[in-house]
Amino acid sequence: HNAGLFLVYALIITTGLKELFEKLFVGRIRNWRKSSVVLLHLLSEFTFVGRIYKINKNTCKFLYYFFNKVNKTNPLKDEVYELQKRVDDNLGQRFKEALLKYYYDNNFLDLSLTFIDGHVIAYFGKEAFQKLKHGTRDKIIKSLEVFNFSDKNGRIFYFKADHDVMGMQKNIENLLGEVKQIIGLDKIRILVFDRGGYCGELFKKLKDKYKINFITLAIQGDGEKSIKEQIGKIRKKAKFRKLKGVEDKKYTTAKLNIDGKKYRALL
Repeated sequence: HNAGLFLVYALIITTGLKELFEKLFVGRIRNWRKSSVVLLHLLSEFTFVGRIYKINKNTCKFLYYFFNKVNKTNPLKDEVYELQKRVDDNLGQRFKEALLKYYYDNNFLDLSLTFIDGHVIAYFGKEAFQKLKHGTRDKIIKSLEVFNFSDKNGRIFYFKADHDVMGMQKNIENLLGEVKQIIGLDKIRILVFDRGGYCGELFKKLKDKYKINFITLAIQGDGEKSIKEQIGKIRKKAKFRKLKGVEDKKYTTAKLNIDGKKYRALL
């Protein structure tokens, strides 16, 4: 319940609705701002917390950081732990799916370009946990990787936490499968991801199974001798054009053969 409240309120803040409420509903009821009263009633419609006083109690306890603009204070560690005890996986998943469907039904998303990216998040709990390389800390620590789907405007609309070190390639398929069940994949035109998703088998599935075009980086490291050889031949034969607005940069388009299938490439 508190997780649902937290996410809804975060959504309201990012869309600017709180500021709109404060402008429309000026004045006070007892010691409450009118805008706060209206906002709490709205929150009660979107969460499982049916009583306004319960929302108010949870607001003070867990969401003080968002409500108090002047003196922002993070929740205490014990309060965060207490919040975690009340949240189960099923509730989080249901809320995540409902939010995606709401975005989709109300045309909030532009999926003509859809981005997927993974971020390693440190875990500081006592439980036994997987270890991954954390980029900013530059060391291997307990952590999980979260994969985000973002629309053309960079708005995250779906995500998945990977507890099993499956990596980007497998999680691209997992995310596509879940999103397909919730809203379908018909509006996803081009999927964009970095070199972590480079895999000939995945490319074939994106084209043949999911019918989705994609943009990614071609890996030409030591393990991809054929890619290096193909690019070497292209450099010798192809005509390179000047890139507008950038000095000393030229480009060409070509076809790269990856695992027996040709893909259009920009070099």
